[in-house]
Amino acid sequence: MNSDAAPVLVDATFVKDSSSSVCMRACTSGAEVHPLPHPPCIGAPPAAPTAVPSAAAVALVLNGLAHFPTRRLDHSHSIDSLLPSRSQEPIPECRCRSATTGHAMFNEQAPRDRIDVINDYLHERTTARPLIGIVCGSGLGGLSKCLQNPDVVKYEDIPQFPKSTVEGHAGELVFGELDGIQVVCMRGRFHSYEGYDIKETTLPIRIMYLLGIKYLLVTNAAGGLNPDFNVGDIMVMNDHLNMPGLAGKHPLVGPNDARFGERFTPLVNCYDKKLQQLATDCAEKLALIHKVRKGVYCFVSGPTYETPTECKLLRLVGGDAVGMSTVPEVIVAAHCGLKVLGLSLITNRVIFPGEEGIAPSHEEVLEAAEATKHEIETYVRDIIYAIGNQHPK
Repeated sequence: MNSDAAPVLVDATFVKDSSSSVCMRACTSGAEVHPLPHPPCIGAPPAAPTAVPSAAAVALVLNGLAHFPTRRLDHSHSIDSLLPSRSQEPIPECRCRSATTGHAMFNEQAPRDRIDVINDYLHERTTARPLIGIVCGSGLGGLSKCLQNPDVVKYEDIPQFPKSTVEGHAGELVFGELDGIQVVCMRGRFHSYEGYDIKETTLPIRIMYLLGIKYLLVTNAAGGLNPDFNVGDIMVMNDHLNMPGLAGKHPLVGPNDARFGERFTPLVNCYDKKLQQLATDCAEKLALIHKVRKGVYCFVSGPTYETPTECKLLRLVGGDAVGMSTVPEVIVAAHCGLKVLGLSLITNRVIFPGEEGIAPSHEEVLEAAEATKHEIETYVRDIIYAIGNQHPK
């Protein structure tokens, strides 16, 4: 065997050198068993697609295919020389691995426990069982002020709940009624650019699902890619382009939690067509149809705004608006089987190559949202009333 060959990991199962406190992986290169830090890295994918039992890893060592860094091994070494003596403490379980799948991953058990803790707290804190969940985008938190009999729960009071860090996101759940319809407003969402894992940004959707919602209304502030869109227009989302997701930054990566849905979730109809038509009907009723569009929302991670060339690319592949949120929430909602309606408030026009214009800013986004807040609040309220009336009693 060529000793200079690059190591190829064949064993995602960790073994332990009795003479050290580090985890080892066996390699087929004939070179050595490579030490890894313990506990291992957070969020890493499996080291190899095929896992080999620990006994097989030891067999590689015994047959001269691998050795510990401290010494070369030959056939004279017994199995006992490679394993801890019976008097030693048991090897601790490697925490980077799922107990169910054997995959290296980011702390699988904690998120499940965390969901239970949050869910238990909210079930004890409030008797509200909302039909509709509303996620308020940047500058759109005023939607919650329309609620009757509001019950405000601050994020900071909810154990193990994330905290909002972005201006325009208040950081509270507001339970209440809109014209007799039970709803919960999420005033302040979470973004991966704040440093949150993308799974954590979607945790509130699963919590609202456990509280009983059947519908999710997501709103956001977005830049207009479609040249026919104007600042102040409202785009009904009929599809999305998940740019981070195409590169693997996806909220459903990792072991599937069957409490919420199946392993592979189809997204063909993740934006409910009946709700899209309902939104159009409400716009006609309120004489807002001239400002209501339909289109594809492009999700980018941020926090930087897009370059002119990036905007050109997104437009070429069919994007009508671009923003830094919403899509992970929609994907998790689809996984939960919720009916989703997405609304994007166009708060600025993007700049394409060769164009002159004012660079986008968060202040511009908040100003545009403030200027149109009465229209969008009236519009959303009418949509919620229509959803409540059409829902089977």
